[in-house]
Amino acid sequence: MWYEKWYDDRLCSLETTHLFFDITDNGRYIHLSEAMSMCAECPVQVQCADDAMKDTFRRGIWGKTTEGIRHNLRAQYRADSEAFYSSISPAIESVSLDVEEETMRRLQGIL
Repeated sequence: MWYEKWYDDRLCSLETTHLFFDITDNGRYIHLSEAMSMCAECPVQVQCADDAMKDTFRRGIWGKTTEGIRHNLRAQYRADSEAFYSSISPAIESVSLDVEEETMRRLQGIL
């Protein structure tokens, strides 16, 4: 199993894992608001999101991003990796529950 140095500084723990992975039958995060709030306060939010962005198979909420948000961010910056990495932090900071709700509506229309 891999282990990143920043893990020691994260706010989430084994006791809170369910907040970031529990979904309903239709793919909606059960604890989205709680998870996003914890991520917003986390000192390693950017490192966490960065790791998740590099791993297209990573599931769950990481660094205040869901799979849908990460997918959209990857598509937005796919052509220019330098712009992607310089823009990832502000993009993550601007993530709101409204963005996630819109992403989920779009995905449900596709699936």
